[in-house]
Amino acid sequence: MDVRRVWRSSPGWMLAGYSLVLLLLLVYIRILGVVLGADSPLGAEPVAMLISAGLALLVWRRSRRAWRVLVALTVWMSFGLLFHSDLTTYNFPLFLACGAHVAILLSPAVRTHVARPVVPAPSRAPDGG
Repeated sequence: MDVRRVWRSSPGWMLAGYSLVLLLLLVYIRILGVVLGADSPLGAEPVAMLISAGLALLVWRRSRRAWRVLVALTVWMSFGLLFHSDLTTYNFPLFLACGAHVAILLSPAVRTHVARPVVPAPSRAPDGG
């Protein structure tokens, strides 16, 4: 599997990767966060993850509005994580996951997937009558 081809023209694989990173993030926060007694700076709960997964599904169905909301929420979470938490061994994978989410959502495959198709203007042919 060519990574460049997937990056440019396989939105299904990119959104599957988004969902996989989302699932890994949930497992990481739930298991390691409990073991370390750390509170997630993302405030990531299963409900928030389900909302993100639902928005990703809407993006797969070509919802441009869902894509915009998901990009805005992901960038907002990334900035919140960056400016309101320390760079610790617990938070570093959270930084990577948020960066991966932003990269996937802004990939050429996903952006062109949700882009509006260009419909040619109807021709103004003279009526034959």
